[in-house]
Parts: sequence; C-alpha cells; structure tokens
Amino acid sequence: MTDIPKLDKDVEKTEHITASAPSTTPTKMTVEGGYAPWGFSGKIELEYSLVPGSSKILVRTLRYFLGASYTPEYSKFSIELFGVRPLEVSPRYINAWETWGSGDETTSRTFTALFIFQAMPGGPTATDRKIINLATL
Repeated sequence: MTDIPKLDKDVEKTEHITASAPSTTPTKMTVEGGYAPWGFSGKIELEYSLVPGSSKILVRTLRYFLGASYTPEYSKFSIELFGVRPLEVSPRYINAWETWGSGDETTSRTFTALFIFQAMPGGPTATDRKIINLATL
C-alpha cells in the first residue's frame, strides 16, 4: 500500500479559470483537480451552451475520471450552478473514464467544479475548487 502523507486538518485550494463565451453550439471542456501528496487526480468532462432564445446556460456533465494508485476512502466530484442543486457523483472506480450524464440550466456565467478526496476513514479531506467564469461576447 502507498504511504499516505498525514494531515491534521482539511486542506483546500481554489483556482479561477476563464473559459470561452457560451454560444448555442455546445462548447466542450475538461476541468482537472487533485491532491498530489495523496496521489489523487480528477477530471470532469462537460459541455455548456446557451439555450436558444433564452439568457440561460445549459451545463451538461459527460464523464469523469478518478486517477489514483489506490482507492480513496471517499471522493466526490460536483458542479455547482447558481440557483440549482449541484450535479454530483461519487467515483467508484479508479483510473477509468465513467459516463456521467447530468445537467441543468443557470443564468449565471460562473460555476464551480469541486474535487473532494479523503484518503483514510474519519480522516481529513482535501478539496480542490475550480471557479469557472464564462467570458462575455
């Protein structure tokens, strides 16, 4: 088994990402996060587009990937959209892409991707937060 660096409290990091402006044609992007000391990485492939005739933006998750040398005690990936419940998945398999067909609409040009990892039962968590800002035309 891999030696797990010990943490005495939860850790969080946040990064801001600017993505291209939405159009009625879906734009695909992959958001990546992780916690290197534990050897965990995550990817969320999603697409976003303007809803025709509306100011709403449709965000759809396509698939996700949990990279690890061992299965974490707990992990959760989510997309948080303003005004609606989060799109969430708890990865069960490591080192394989899994389909994640979920989506919702928002009027906000900002949404958040969260990657949450816990290496040991009852232990601290590592959270990698990506705040995605869609450019304006």
